[in-house]
Amino acid sequence: MRRPQYVIGLSAGASILCALASAATVSAATSSPGPPGPAAQAASPVIVVLNNQAASPASAESPLISQVKAAGGTHVIGYSSVASFAATVTPAEAATLAANPAVASVVPDQKVSVAPPTASQFLAAPAPASPGGSAASGVCGTPSKPLLPEDLITTHAVQAHAQGITGAGVTVAWIADGLDPNNPDFIRAGKSIFKSYVDFSGNGPSTQTGGEEAFGDASMIAAQGNQTYDLSNYVNAAYPLPKNCDIKIEGMAPGASLIGLKAGGELLANSSILQSIDYAITHGANVINESFGANVYSDNNARDTIQLFDDAAVRHGITVTVSTGDAGISGTQGSPSTDPNVISAGASTDFQSYEQTGYAGARPFSNGKWVSGNISALSSGGISQRGQVPDLVAPGEADWALCSTNTAIFTECAGYSGKPSPIVLFGGTSEASPVTAGAAALVIQAFREYHHGVSPSPALVKQFLTSTAGDLGLPAPEQGSGLLNADAAVNYGALGAGLGHEVSHGFDADGALFDANGNLENWWTKADMDHFKAEAKKLADQYSTYEPLPGLHINGEQTSVEDIADVAGLATAWDAYRLSLRGQPAPVIDGFTAEQRFFLGFAQNFRGKYREAALRRQVVTAILPPTPYRALTVRNLDAWYSAFGVKPGQKLYLAPANRVTIW
Repeated sequence: MRRPQYVIGLSAGASILCALASAATVSAATSSPGPPGPAAQAASPVIVVLNNQAASPASAESPLISQVKAAGGTHVIGYSSVASFAATVTPAEAATLAANPAVASVVPDQKVSVAPPTASQFLAAPAPASPGGSAASGVCGTPSKPLLPEDLITTHAVQAHAQGITGAGVTVAWIADGLDPNNPDFIRAGKSIFKSYVDFSGNGPSTQTGGEEAFGDASMIAAQGNQTYDLSNYVNAAYPLPKNCDIKIEGMAPGASLIGLKAGGELLANSSILQSIDYAITHGANVINESFGANVYSDNNARDTIQLFDDAAVRHGITVTVSTGDAGISGTQGSPSTDPNVISAGASTDFQSYEQTGYAGARPFSNGKWVSGNISALSSGGISQRGQVPDLVAPGEADWALCSTNTAIFTECAGYSGKPSPIVLFGGTSEASPVTAGAAALVIQAFREYHHGVSPSPALVKQFLTSTAGDLGLPAPEQGSGLLNADAAVNYGALGAGLGHEVSHGFDADGALFDANGNLENWWTKADMDHFKAEAKKLADQYSTYEPLPGLHINGEQTSVEDIADVAGLATAWDAYRLSLRGQPAPVIDGFTAEQRFFLGFAQNFRGKYREAALRRQVVTAILPPTPYRALTVRNLDAWYSAFGVKPGQKLYLAPANRVTIW
């Protein structure tokens, strides 16, 4: 993905909504394309944001839209999620609008770049005089066992899929250029995975476009893996692969449904992006992916219209994922990824595709091995105006995506061989963002399954993904919280325990005081209360043995309520995780069993560092113990001992009689 070139031009005219395949035809936002008069020749497209966002958008917009039309304004588009509208107006009318006290800002309808780096950029390079080396073993699948994309491996998404978490029931919208929604790998059980495919560019859904971004976004999220593709037909002749070097292309959330939103070609009009977000909000999207950036300065005011609409989506319960950009790791992250309400995704490396294609000298200059999971050199990072860093990183250099051999329509669908190709190598944060959107769909499905169909809030989805990301040992401005990890064991260990912690407060000594209707009435029996008090005393004594500073012990009575919740939350999460396996064995990953990863995920949630004064203040005044001591909750769970083989005589060993079980 390239960051935008700030081009200002006429908007695309009346927006046309076209639904393809099984999608129904819908009507676009109101449009008024009157014939241009002499004054209109100097007109340009703008977006008008209103001050009163509490009122109904339609009622707030109506008087100003009438004013614009009366003044000869054209191409008027009203929005339903944010009180704002787009129009093509003269400079004089733009100045009149800006002076209106009802108007917060009048901003140019800029063009935003969405095109990722394409294979065609490398086709002109001359082939080496001698062969480019042979491919390493393990880079080719077979017709009966084609290789999966590496991003599913590095993010551990295959483990989530094996447990039945595929994003089923979740709808993900993406905004890009165009694609073919009838591609065989967009068909599931005989039906399209697209709920709708809608054009907001004004050019029509089937007009010529690059296509790589749209195909890439849709592939990373929900490609089905129905077809096999022979990489020997894709590579440059100087870097040959054996015939039947087969792969298949499967997305992070192959059970999810898609809403495809075509907002332009290589450049997207800002107003078309806003229409797309508006449509996603009103047509049932649970996640929106945005692999583009506008880099509005400053990035926290009414001029940043994409951020305003993203925030409206979040208020409607929609998780928004945004690419940080492809401008390098130092101080280059821009809006809308700097919005604290979205999930900003930088890019990590997947180098299997380099060895497969011979790209960047991978074959002649390597020993046939590679290490993925580093930070991509192109991934935008740094610290934003708000003091933020990227939220996480996900695979972005590079993995395989679907495309089309119809290069008369989809001009970027070419292989390194120079021929039209049904697949392309797709990368940049343009890849990382939809990979993250797919992971969000997995989280939403998993949450619904254990919360009676209730969806998690966007903030909770973000917390799930960032708190379980794997630390790459790199500065936060480069990696954020780390590499996306979709493995359910870590999610349950780190996040299930947090959820269980909060729920358990309804059943502790304070929760006992209120009945099911919220009335002040103790509903526990005396035997229950006596047991609770005995176990609580045992846990308080345990915590009082911890000595964060010489002579300064934790006051177990002071922290008792939260310590009890930590024990209850961890035990509940462990039970939930074991149930999620449905009796199936869990895989070993990176040398760790699922049981070990569960407890590692829990412990990682409590990483922290204190200055001595802050640590002393925490111990003396807070109701929560310092975070490293919260990680020691594991000492009370029998499963932790068997997971790591903890024996009597070792430092953290607790005799079974001293382990606390509240319920």
